[in-house]
Amino acid sequence: MKKTSFLTLLMSFGLALVCQAQNKEAAPKVGYDNLVKDLSKNLVLTTSEIDKNISGDVIVEFRVNEKGKIDSADIVKDLGDQIALRLIRILKVSGEWTPAVKDNKEVASWVRLPYHVLSSKEIADSQDHVAIPEKGMKAFNENFSNTFEYPKEALNAGVKGQFNLRFTVDTKGVISNVSFENDPGYKVLENAKRALLRSGKWLPAKEKGIYVVSEVVYPLSLDFKSFKGHM
Repeated sequence: MKKTSFLTLLMSFGLALVCQAQNKEAAPKVGYDNLVKDLSKNLVLTTSEIDKNISGDVIVEFRVNEKGKIDSADIVKDLGDQIALRLIRILKVSGEWTPAVKDNKEVASWVRLPYHVLSSKEIADSQDHVAIPEKGMKAFNENFSNTFEYPKEALNAGVKGQFNLRFTVDTKGVISNVSFENDPGYKVLENAKRALLRSGKWLPAKEKGIYVVSEVVYPLSLDFKSFKGHM
């Protein structure tokens, strides 16, 4: 029966290693801090995974042999899209480990690694960022497109083109001061504001760990084909 030490790692990067019936647990030679930095740098979610807002725990187990090499690994839990497999690949090239020691002898041991993949909201809560839609930009774009109604007045006047919708997001995520940099008139602003407020909540910008008021510029492309179902 294999003996396993448990390594808990979050993407916010708190790290704890608990020894289980060993004199000394296996440890990365580069040190925990550098291991964390390497994992954070190299385990990057794909655009598809970000759009799906994938989050949760991935759990892998790997064996550190007597020479400090990771020579085998198992996936205990995955989130799909082979995130666990990518994590294992990164671990294998992240440097050698100091093997575990039992009774003054270097021995092979197993390490269990639960890795927490952060959601868009958790990422926003953990680092500085500009104001962003709570459910991601792709979902916001889809909601806006489905909600915006092309005004008949603008349609009759042949209004189309690129317009910049500008608005303020306060420290609580409340939207205000909605305007166009180049307002085309014909009730386009009125309908754009209605669609904006119905397209989901926003997370406020954060600077140096503090939520701040910020201004967002959202490019809106008006053309008959894109909104032909909402005229």
